[in-house]
Amino acid sequence: MRAFAWFLGLILIGLVSIAVFTYPVWMVLHPYFSFPFHRIGDRIGMLALAVGFLLTARRLRLSDRASLGYGIPRRVFVRELSVGLALGVVTMAAVVGIMSALGLLDWTAAAGFTAAALTKLIAMRLLSGLAVAFHRRDVPARRHADRDRARIWYHSRGDFDRRHLFGHAFLRQLQDTAG
Repeated sequence: MRAFAWFLGLILIGLVSIAVFTYPVWMVLHPYFSFPFHRIGDRIGMLALAVGFLLTARRLRLSDRASLGYGIPRRVFVRELSVGLALGVVTMAAVVGIMSALGLLDWTAAAGFTAAALTKLIAMRLLSGLAVAFHRRDVPARRHADRDRARIWYHSRGDFDRRHLFGHAFLRQLQDTAG
């Protein structure tokens, strides 16, 4: 119960930081960048939550792998991953079906996709999602395997960013050529 109260406090701090800092940061950045207002608020909230979690994790004894959810056996992890994936696919399929039935989705741009382009798009999105999901799982093991932890973290993080951003750039190019 105590940890739950701490996390509610962190969420409250995140929301307050969004309310207090979004407009001033937007006023500073807006002349130079065209970032949407809500995106700046989202990033400020995420930053406040990340800093708050890092500051309170040791106090709540959440600084080991098991307490963060990475201590379960591989078989259990794969089962939970499969259940979560299935629930996500079913939920999103229902949302897409409802939006299509209400006429909220325009499928004319999708009609220009060939089967090969659609397969590439799905494969790249799947790989991008897996890169994001498994990066957090791989980095702690690699980080503790070497004495030079900062160098390992920096290089693995850069590798993750390159894989993820390259995938998004490829998807944009694929979408531009198909449509």
